[in-house]
Amino acid sequence: MKNTKPLNIFFLGAPASGKGTQASLLAKKFRLYQIDMGSLLRQWTEEAKKGDELAKNLKNTMAQGELVPSAIIVYLWVHELLKVKKNKGIISEGNPRTLEEANLILKLLEYLGRKNIRVIYLKVSAKEVRKRILSRVVCPRCGAEYSLRLEPGISKCPKCGQKLVKREDDNLKALEIRMKRWRGERQVVNFFRRQKLLLEINGEGPVMAIHQNIMAKLS
Repeated sequence: MKNTKPLNIFFLGAPASGKGTQASLLAKKFRLYQIDMGSLLRQWTEEAKKGDELAKNLKNTMAQGELVPSAIIVYLWVHELLKVKKNKGIISEGNPRTLEEANLILKLLEYLGRKNIRVIYLKVSAKEVRKRILSRVVCPRCGAEYSLRLEPGISKCPKCGQKLVKREDDNLKALEIRMKRWRGERQVVNFFRRQKLLLEINGEGPVMAIHQNIMAKLS
């Protein structure tokens, strides 16, 4: 890639479109600081066990597939971004999900001199999303995700040995809400398309083939 300024990548896409997997591959390739909004929110909801009322509200919101308020999303994202040295690039997935978040994040990046921005949109059909959601299991300890379709019979996390579980929001009712919400989030895709920052990628197929396609578009 010709631009030597720190790279700032955002992944957009429907639930289970592969954002986390592809973000991790690029983070390793370019040595980027990875910001996973879903993981940050789930870490916060753990405080619900200690009686934190806001954490309880967040946990209920996420379990129902509803959208977390933008103020919380931007607060968590900025808090994480400020940990990163100015000469190190970032890769973020799970946000922005609203035009308000998109505008605030772009303005913040400009203020911090982070102008080398790419937004990757992984296009996946609703049918494929449903299959992925219903077959997904996660590690409650390290957050790693696995597919029962790709690895039938897997029950423990290969990374840390923890028993794999279903995410609370990986159910049909929550999926319907999340997919309906995602159709509204496409205005964010169009926003970045107008900004000429968007790269559209077919998110269906082998993981490494998708990664290679992304690499080709980035270069």
